[in-house]
Amino acid sequence: MALTSPREMAQITDTYVDGWRREGWLPECRANNVLGWTQGGNNAVPIVADFIVKYAAHAAELGVDMDEFWGALEHDVEATPENWDYTGRRQESYQTLGYMAYNYLESGSTGQRTREASRGLEYAFGDFAAGMAARTLNKPDASAALLQRSLSYANNFDPNLESDGYRSFVARRFPNGTFAPGSNPVDCSPLDTNSSHECSTQSTNTFGIYESSSWEYSLYAPHDVAGLILILGGSQNDTATKRNDTFAKRLHHFFDAGYYLPGNEPSFQTPTLFHHVGRPADSVRQVRRIVYDHFSLERGGLPGNDDNAAMASLLVWHLLGLYPVPASGEMLILSPFVPGYEIRNELLGDVRVRVTGFDPSSLARDVPPGSRAFVETLRLDGVAVGRCRVDFGQLFAAREVEFVMTDVERLGCDGQEPSSVSTGGFV
Repeated sequence: MALTSPREMAQITDTYVDGWRREGWLPECRANNVLGWTQGGNNAVPIVADFIVKYAAHAAELGVDMDEFWGALEHDVEATPENWDYTGRRQESYQTLGYMAYNYLESGSTGQRTREASRGLEYAFGDFAAGMAARTLNKPDASAALLQRSLSYANNFDPNLESDGYRSFVARRFPNGTFAPGSNPVDCSPLDTNSSHECSTQSTNTFGIYESSSWEYSLYAPHDVAGLILILGGSQNDTATKRNDTFAKRLHHFFDAGYYLPGNEPSFQTPTLFHHVGRPADSVRQVRRIVYDHFSLERGGLPGNDDNAAMASLLVWHLLGLYPVPASGEMLILSPFVPGYEIRNELLGDVRVRVTGFDPSSLARDVPPGSRAFVETLRLDGVAVGRCRVDFGQLFAAREVEFVMTDVERLGCDGQEPSSVSTGGFV
């Protein structure tokens, strides 16, 4: 919708904000106007923030009020609800300890005390989203505080937890800082053969993660992959090259072993993480496999509940050859599945995209040797901008976009490495 439908996107996000106007909180999980449970983090925040980042400058044209949008975001990332099962956040231990503590009894709020590790990661990402919105709206103090707090995702990693020869996974953590024993990163993954434990919103879900595994959630820090590489890429004494190699090896194992599970969303961005270690061709290869393995035109051709078109949107982004980092303008460059297309946007103007050197032979699950599946550079109105990332605003400032394809798998991003908060990115 950000690409093509700003007016409808404004109306939908304004409806979210209307929940805050009328009931005091952004709505989380509504079905037929019935109040449902918050499943993970308070994920209305990134939705509203993403709109602000991309369209705040056009608020008057779109008939929305940025003061109200910011009021809703600021409230939901800071206030404590009466019951966090339905709205807002489980705040007390998150704000005092920097993580959602396991076996911690809050003093002024109630709700299920489960899903601590995955919620902590999602709260941190929500802080990033709100911080980016604050930056867009020229609120530097709020932005700096929220972006700094977004780095709290790192507090959820147990450096001594191991699986398949890899170390450091997210796990439940007690208020005293120690990690709960008995955590298994394979639990609730596609490789889990134990049907005796719960993986969803049940009160008996005691392993700290919602509808996914620690293998999957331990790769979830969309806003700070550079920091994630420091956590997962081996010893702090290792060189940057060695850490990158270790991280890439772990990523390959994640996919090859069968831990990837797109049906519940946490690993939507994981295939593109190879960009962060200078291996954009590996991202392209992995995305090709995901499209062929998980999507089809047959019955059941989406890998799970479409969840308001989440699955279909992921597929569309892969086919277009781009991946948007949520709540930012940054889009990672992949490899289009089509020789060209046009983006029509009534507010920002139309953009014509062509793929120079488009090679139909590259459209295979496993990219054949010698096929032009990789981007040499992206050109905006004839000016080359790199092969790893492009900004939303840059894209719409151009009228002609050209993917220049090659069969050469180049390493590195030549100064166009994807952004991370801990390294000063997303400026």
